[in-house]
Amino acid sequence: MKRLYCGGRFYFDCRKDQYEIQAAEDYRSKLLGGVDKMLHGRGELVINDDMSYIGPYYFETEDMAADDIVAIELDMIDRCTDAVFVLDEADCPGTITELLYAATKRKQIYIFYKEYPHHDETESELHTPCWFPIHATMKLANVAIYSYDDYSLLAQLISDKIMQ
Repeated sequence: MKRLYCGGRFYFDCRKDQYEIQAAEDYRSKLLGGVDKMLHGRGELVINDDMSYIGPYYFETEDMAADDIVAIELDMIDRCTDAVFVLDEADCPGTITELLYAATKRKQIYIFYKEYPHHDETESELHTPCWFPIHATMKLANVAIYSYDDYSLLAQLISDKIMQ
């Protein structure tokens, strides 16, 4: 069975009222079939007969040390067989670090990136501010790359591309 790690920025803050509403729109919540699974899940969750999800879950709390968070997430990447990374707006350093770490571990990587209009200048045909880590990852690991336009449809796109 494949074990899936899904990296990308969390666009909500658990210290704010009604954060669960925003968390429900996270692509991981949709892949897992509900926000509670992403916010309160642990261990491995079976997605289908061929794939389980190992993380990340939204587990960070105010009293956690940075080293603990890094250790937990790197351990999840060590245990995964496949990893999805969502790269959108000049992505966060944590996601880029996780991506490159997974690449050095030779994981099967699926990158979903937000493509910007072709008139936006970039040094790559990918037309994304995240072009450099994508190209670097392609030199290190087996990578499948997909662009997307609409974040709300991302979970379905990921499902269509890798969970068949």
